[in-house]
Amino acid sequence: MPRKILTIINKNAGNFNTIEAKNLETILQVAPQLDSHVIKTDSLDDLYSKVGEYMRIHHQLPDILGIGSGDGGAHHILSLFANNYGIIPKTIAPFPIGTIINYATPFGITDGAIDKIKKKLRDKLLVDNSLRYNLLITKAEQLALYIMDNSLIDQPLHTSPLGVLNINGLRGFNTGFGIVPKFVWLYYGGTKEDYIAEINDFDIIKTIVIGNGDLFASKFTKKKGGFSSFMKTVSSAIFNAIIKPEIHEDFLFDSIEAEIYLDGKKVQENYFTGALFTTHECVGIGVNGIACKPAYRARSGVAQNKFQAVLTTMSAKQVLPYVPSLAAGKPIYHRGIIDEMVNAVEIAFAKPALIQIDGELMYSKKLILRYDSTVEIIHPFRKERISLF
Repeated sequence: MPRKILTIINKNAGNFNTIEAKNLETILQVAPQLDSHVIKTDSLDDLYSKVGEYMRIHHQLPDILGIGSGDGGAHHILSLFANNYGIIPKTIAPFPIGTIINYATPFGITDGAIDKIKKKLRDKLLVDNSLRYNLLITKAEQLALYIMDNSLIDQPLHTSPLGVLNINGLRGFNTGFGIVPKFVWLYYGGTKEDYIAEINDFDIIKTIVIGNGDLFASKFTKKKGGFSSFMKTVSSAIFNAIIKPEIHEDFLFDSIEAEIYLDGKKVQENYFTGALFTTHECVGIGVNGIACKPAYRARSGVAQNKFQAVLTTMSAKQVLPYVPSLAAGKPIYHRGIIDEMVNAVEIAFAKPALIQIDGELMYSKKLILRYDSTVEIIHPFRKERISLF
């Protein structure tokens, strides 16, 4: 019986390319051993509608779920399957066409700057589109060819396990508050003033409820060209942290009051400058394939259904000496760091806090996290790696 693969391509993804999307569809339809369906979506409503239509026709989950999007798109797709159909397909093919694909970075499946150049060259030069020996083939197309080739010869696909979190009823690979979502805010072109204006209008935005009622959508609109402005902001932040660190204390390192329980045990501290809860180690900076690793051991917990919880009470001045360790994936030994592998986390914020789930910004009054399930990530590149600074 042919192996069913459903590939969902987000046309709004940061690195969406029409030629690449067409190539993926063509490749996956070659092997008769694959029953391939590709759907392209341009909104959440469109996503829910087209997946619903697929499920009404096929009456069962696909054997392989192809995700042609970034981290945020993956979060929405996983949440859809978990909440509407009760289960997430076990095997994931991460086609890297989003702005940031942190969850795929450990497996060497990110498009990176080189793939961006390849796609632009193909668009400009209108090169021969015979993919097999094309020097301009992208990582997403390589992954599709790998799935096709192994299906033709009936060989198993090489996969590695990755945990999925249940975050207030939604699904994702990581979440966090404090400095974590504020860097996402800056990356997408937001300013401190934008943040203050929105948090002051919380009574308006809290009417937009998602998840189980304790998550509220942000009205912030992501801006284009985030990477360059983000790097300028980060450079300025590092410089100012050396010269005058108090500049950042009232925004990036503003203390957030929260009562936190890790596996039922209360954390003694009540004020935090940041926290990250994740099943993988990578936090990208906007160029796929380049990531720092603040959660250096996150994937080690998959056999015990655990994820890494990293909380900090550190100030900008205290964090600065540890930036190289964060980039290289080394543990930080400091009294202002709490670093544990856990099965569940509960957080009650004293007031609504900005959080992120796989790069999607929202607000929360209460977070309930638990290890939800394990998926298998297809990656033809057997050496699992992470690109470093």
